Amino acid sequence: MRRWGGAHENLPLMPERILFLTGHLAHARLDKVLRGGNFGFDWKIEDIGVKVAALMTEAIIARRLPRPVAADRVVVPGRCRADLARLSADFGVAFERGPDELKDLPAYFGKRGRGLDLTRYDMRIFAEIVDASDMTVDAIIARATEMRAAGADVIDIGCLPDKPFSHLEDAVGVLKARGFAVSVDSANADELRRGVKAGSDFLLSLTEHTLDIAADSNVSPVLIPATHGDMASLLRAAEMAERSGIRAILDPVIDPIHFGFMASLSRYAELRARIPDAEILMGTGNLTELTDADSSGVTAMLLGICSELRIRNLLVVQVSPHTRRTIQEHDAARRMMFAAREDRSIPKDYGGALLQLHDRMKADTAFQSTCEQERVDFPSGSTWIAFTDAVSHAAMAGQYQFEQTFLVPGSLLQDEHRSPLRILERLVGRALVCEPVRT
Repeated sequence: MRRWGGAHENLPLMPERILFLTGHLAHARLDKVLRGGNFGFDWKIEDIGVKVAALMTEAIIARRLPRPVAADRVVVPGRCRADLARLSADFGVAFERGPDELKDLPAYFGKRGRGLDLTRYDMRIFAEIVDASDMTVDAIIARATEMRAAGADVIDIGCLPDKPFSHLEDAVGVLKARGFAVSVDSANADELRRGVKAGSDFLLSLTEHTLDIAADSNVSPVLIPATHGDMASLLRAAEMAERSGIRAILDPVIDPIHFGFMASLSRYAELRARIPDAEILMGTGNLTELTDADSSGVTAMLLGICSELRIRNLLVVQVSPHTRRTIQEHDAARRMMFAAREDRSIPKDYGGALLQLHDRMKADTAFQSTCEQERVDFPSGSTWIAFTDAVSHAAMAGQYQFEQTFLVPGSLLQDEHRSPLRILERLVGRALVCEPVRT
């Protein structure tokens, strides 16, 4: 329970008093929306004692809402299925159902919302150029420029095993001259030493046995266990770095699913518990690259873990075609998670940057109400053919439609080059289906 909000002491008439019922997860976010809305009424929030607001029932409200209700009306979440007429009669005050989504509350009261503030974040993105040793300096600069535009904060120069990198110093020097923060990423100690001399800002990765490479320099090393999963060695390396005045970042290393994923997650939690103020890095590629799922969802889950554990450094890699927007996705996710954490809220209704296009359009009521639309009415009993692969579409009204989808080989189309399949294949640079050969 909180006090009545809204300062209207100077108004000649008493403002309307509205009581909002909610649950634990939405409480802080609802408070923020109401505080920033200037709605013109007094308000109060009652946490009804459930975690998810939509799960409050008529019985729960009747049992837990204190009586009498000192309000002119009570607003319940839009997805609450309670019988509002019975509640109104029971409490002697009008109950009404608000919007389904909290973000739509200002519009529900005829106000324009403040908009989302997604300008802030506290996670640093290391974007790896995995094959830098195979690229010219100009190509490295071009790729780094693209990465920075996508959201990268540090350009991670990847060194390939058994591949000479004669122009490593030149690459680091030119990147630094162009204002990039740079890390050198190698399993070769000599290449890491060369990175230090060239002016690299970070090194990936050192252990307790190679920490001396970072001594007497301004470089910040990423420390990993001496042997995979050996937390004791990582903790020793962290202690050695602290004694030597080295600003180290710690990485317990995340593993792919079915190859130690859960155990590796527990190591991140253990590290945070053991060293509360440690700078920690998580490399997300073992999940985004090695899981056949949309990388936006995988990224959101991983950065949610990072947000809870205050992991502020992310190593991002893009090799597979399905991760071609991974830097942008990490950038969007770190902003969303920061905003949600600051609001003490779940990461919902903080923009649609991580939703896939189909679901994003369906969930965006503002887009649906303002976008250009063309309505086509089909008489009852009619038969019609529509080519819908290249345009967003939806059934707006009616019932009892019998639908049949026909898959037509591209070779039978009048203009195969313009077919959605061929457009997608040009985007990803490879064939997406194996079509039968006609004889």
